[in-house]
Amino acid sequence: MKKTLALSLVMFIFSVSACAPQLTATPLPVMTEAPQIPVTEVPAEKPYANSGFGFGFQFPSSWFGPEEYISDQTLRIEVGTDKVYPYGTDPAERVYDLKNSYNVVIQYSKNDQNQVWKDTYQTLVNLKDGESVSDVRSLTIRVRQLSLGGFDGIEYISTLSETAQIEAVYARQVILINAQSNDVIIVMGQPINVEINDGANWREVYKAIDEANLSVFREMVESITVNSIGVLELDKIIDAALRGDKDGLKSLMKFNQVKCTVAEGLGGPPKCLAGEQDGTVVEALPILDSEGHFLRKADLESWSGLDVSALFAVYEVSESAYSDENYPAGQYAIVFVGADQVTSWTLQVDQGNIIRMDHGFGFPPSIPDGNVLRFLIEPR
Repeated sequence: MKKTLALSLVMFIFSVSACAPQLTATPLPVMTEAPQIPVTEVPAEKPYANSGFGFGFQFPSSWFGPEEYISDQTLRIEVGTDKVYPYGTDPAERVYDLKNSYNVVIQYSKNDQNQVWKDTYQTLVNLKDGESVSDVRSLTIRVRQLSLGGFDGIEYISTLSETAQIEAVYARQVILINAQSNDVIIVMGQPINVEINDGANWREVYKAIDEANLSVFREMVESITVNSIGVLELDKIIDAALRGDKDGLKSLMKFNQVKCTVAEGLGGPPKCLAGEQDGTVVEALPILDSEGHFLRKADLESWSGLDVSALFAVYEVSESAYSDENYPAGQYAIVFVGADQVTSWTLQVDQGNIIRMDHGFGFPPSIPDGNVLRFLIEPR
């Protein structure tokens, strides 16, 4: 379900803003039977993707959702082991069937100017794993540091302080920030519809539900792809490039079988090496730049990889784009901004494989109109 509405900003006790994941405060119930805690099996296997935001992740196929909410440059998705409701639904109208259920909210904001998240992140950066900060109402416990593509982040627990025992609040959260794009990802998992045995410590019950779902929570975080376009074969390449995963990119390359040449001059087929006769078939990946050269499969181990900082565009390649037997064009082209902010790399992709790499100069990257059949992600 997709909606586009204006989000109202609401401050909560953990220095979060609304349209962000909402913590559900639950009055402390009294039960006479020991609570049963459902455990979700991993790995997650149901895909979610929003091509407009270039964002995706996976969650368990048995879960409910996704419930999607959009406002301007912010995307919010909620999934859970029990029913999920549209963002803004009155808590009194939320009816749950499964006791001790668990839900996860993921929010992605492009060019987020909300200083609250940055302040929260900085507070967590200054802590060591296991350390905490608290005030009269809230307790924040740093768990671990992590990275995801171009994002750096921290996992932490948000709960009530020892002096605030009015309502039960316990959530595991991850905040991820891309310092270059100013994009922010917030992931929050929390127990829902919790039952507590008479005399039991509510915090321990919530903690037990959280820990029972910890593996799936982290699987979901690790499955997040930013700049996802919903085409798995392209998402794999984008993710590997932005992560700096050289081995991942190597596994996605397809080397052409071409005949080497002893002819001198720029461009053309790969040059024959010592001991190779003119016309010898070699395996090579073309690199198109001001001259044109090749990465031979035999030299792949010494390849230094791609040094890129951001995705710039993705498009379906037109038949009028330059292509020949030595430098074939792909079905799709993925354009990245170089880490130096001066150069660019365009990966020509066919059937999920990189078949050519184009090295460009100048910023922003230049994409000839004649090369584009249609954009999957518009130039940024």
